Amino acid sequence: MGGSGCVVYKILSGSSETMIRALLFDYGGTLDTCGVHWFKMLRDVWERASICPENQLARDAYVYAERKLSEPGVVDAEDDFRDLLIKKLRLELAYLREHGCPFPAGVSPETLSAHLADELDARVQRNLQTVRPMLRQFRKHYKILLVSNFYGNLPAVLARYGLNLLFDEVLESAAVGLRKPEPALWQLAVSATGCQPGECLVIGDSLKNDIIPAASLGCRTIWLNPELEKTPSESHISPDFMVCNYQELERVVASL
Repeated sequence: MGGSGCVVYKILSGSSETMIRALLFDYGGTLDTCGVHWFKMLRDVWERASICPENQLARDAYVYAERKLSEPGVVDAEDDFRDLLIKKLRLELAYLREHGCPFPAGVSPETLSAHLADELDARVQRNLQTVRPMLRQFRKHYKILLVSNFYGNLPAVLARYGLNLLFDEVLESAAVGLRKPEPALWQLAVSATGCQPGECLVIGDSLKNDIIPAASLGCRTIWLNPELEKTPSESHISPDFMVCNYQELERVVASL
């Protein structure tokens, strides 16, 4: 039990003798929200705005917007994260309205999208106040790479948040033509480090997209899991470590 009250599980130890030389981070849901899935982040602000769809409709709206944002020309390379959030929220709110979800009276979708985007952007900026010094400290000892499924505007997002100079390399799915959970994207990142897989530590919030494909290559892994969910019993791969916040993440990295 750490000082924060967060349990840290060491699940595997077979590669404990290997020195870690590179840290490979996921971005969305890992560095921007400390493991909170963006579906939950978005649904929270919907409900605060008195928009309360049934769970399946909420998930359908989320998936619809994700697919639309991935279409050519929807997201501009210059869009920062607030710009992206406004587009995402407009798509989601339009979908919810079209499928019968009640909306607060007297507020236009455009005004509501901008307001909710501001709220989410502020949450991310507060979180990154912890992330930036953590990454600067890690850079003293490791190569740092970012590996993300994104829409072609990740450099603009990182620049807006003051993260663009904190990574040795950024691999964005839209730029490299590979997408998680394809292990090939993680393999490309490992190759970019110049290290062996066992010398790379992958940190992410998703078992499916981050932990399982990276571990299949021989990387060591940390699952950022604030709700301390269990590894599914049908999975034949488990993370080396599971942590629920950045303080425990830093402690685990320091112990390796």
